[in-house]
Amino acid sequence: MAGKNGKMEVCLITPHKGEMGVRSLSASLRADGARTKLVLAPLFEQSVYTENQVRDLEELARGSDVIGVSSMGISHKRTVQLLEAIKNDPRLREKFLIVGGATATQYPEAFNGIADAICRGEGEQTMVELVRTLNAGGDVHKMRNLAFTAKGKLVQNPVRMPVYDMDTLPFDDYDFHEGHHYRLTPSGMIRITTPEQSIPGIQNLATPYAASLFVFGMRGCAYACTFCINSWEKSTYRKEHKRARSAENLIAHIKRVLKSHPHVEHVSMFDDDFFLRPLGEMQRFSALYREQVGLPFFTYASPTTFDEEKLGVLMEAGLARVAVGFQTGSARMLRIYHRPVSDIEKAPGILAVLAKAQAENPNFELPDIDFMIDAPLEKAADARATVEMMLRISAEGPLEAHMHNFHMFPGTPFYESAKREGLPVDDMLARDTLHMGYEFQDHRPKIDEKLAVIASASDPEQVLHAFYTTILFFVTGRCDKERLGVLPRQEITEMLAMPIEKVRGVVDSLRKRAEQISTVKYYTELEKTGGTTYLENP
Repeated sequence: MAGKNGKMEVCLITPHKGEMGVRSLSASLRADGARTKLVLAPLFEQSVYTENQVRDLEELARGSDVIGVSSMGISHKRTVQLLEAIKNDPRLREKFLIVGGATATQYPEAFNGIADAICRGEGEQTMVELVRTLNAGGDVHKMRNLAFTAKGKLVQNPVRMPVYDMDTLPFDDYDFHEGHHYRLTPSGMIRITTPEQSIPGIQNLATPYAASLFVFGMRGCAYACTFCINSWEKSTYRKEHKRARSAENLIAHIKRVLKSHPHVEHVSMFDDDFFLRPLGEMQRFSALYREQVGLPFFTYASPTTFDEEKLGVLMEAGLARVAVGFQTGSARMLRIYHRPVSDIEKAPGILAVLAKAQAENPNFELPDIDFMIDAPLEKAADARATVEMMLRISAEGPLEAHMHNFHMFPGTPFYESAKREGLPVDDMLARDTLHMGYEFQDHRPKIDEKLAVIASASDPEQVLHAFYTTILFFVTGRCDKERLGVLPRQEITEMLAMPIEKVRGVVDSLRKRAEQISTVKYYTELEKTGGTTYLENP
């Protein structure tokens, strides 16, 4: 299976918005002499592709020798749809089809029979070896990291250790000017020919966001949450699961991309936990970034690693926003997630530090505080505990709350726990629209579903869980001493005090407000007032 002119071409397709993985794979393959097509096809507002979109992707892959599709839980339905379409396309039967990524790593069974190979774990070394071997006409079936279907059964080879020295990896492939980058847009497939197409801005309902460069400088996390790929990585890679580019290497990577993308106005450090870096490394990064980059940037932190001194160091370099993921206000759910219960105790102090930072620096934006809601195994008391936590921490200072729909991914410890508890996990996965929910209007389908439960369910536990979860959906947005999301703070306190027999009486009010909020006009007014408006009870 030798490639054209002795060089194989690999078509790399990502159906989810995380582009850094395929950009890294493309860079490693090109550094080794292979040709690549890089196809960015997230369209994350869709659960599946349209027939025309699948056809565009298949057509683009026709000229390649190897087709690689990335998998992540949130885009799982699109990944399977695309793999099945490619597998059944007679024009593509001679291509070598491989799937990799988080879902392929944790649950390769999901792709049994619909790909020629499944890559588990990191893909840079594996893809380079695979392409070299195929190009030489060799056998790839004994390669580490790969799994194959044999007589209907899945055969999994041992996993190789990851790249520990990340400075040895090439910089991510942002070389659109070489003509091998493509993007699937709602209006069709385009070849990327401009910096603005390569790194587009993000359009919100009311506010266009500046183009931001997304960077992964570290792999690994302080946690091993049962719902996340990090649980697999920590158990498999052990002490080597946490690795990072050096400060000097990371800055060089950022500068290289910015040189060809002068329109970029912001950098998003998308490490799971940037604060996991030692203080000395942060100080080196801060000094170099301030001197050589100078753009505002964003990072994630965790309650375990958040540190006021580190925050100060990063703010000196231009940190404009930080996100801290608490995930839940329930000690019981934290134990199920294998996260420390002390996260709840730390929350008010962390918010107080962030409020102080914002008061002293007008360029420091409201912190993003992330929660996951409506999880299987969650009870009414757990959802209520999260509402109560929001009341406590927003009293310390203003924040931006993001209430993400919980998605259960196959192969995770959480999935296995839910299965042991007798939940219909496969039916739940089939019904899941896989929409994260970043803003209030994203939650409308779930709100309507919960309001229907409140109005009709006879089980008090179901009614109360739906009620508290609905409140949490409304909490999305700015939270402070006056309001939580789009509701007055006092009203939420009153709703928590309601006896169950009065809960159904607020359904119509909440439905009317949901309809009012899901408009561009409302969001435009919210932006004009600096996010200080909220909806009074109609």
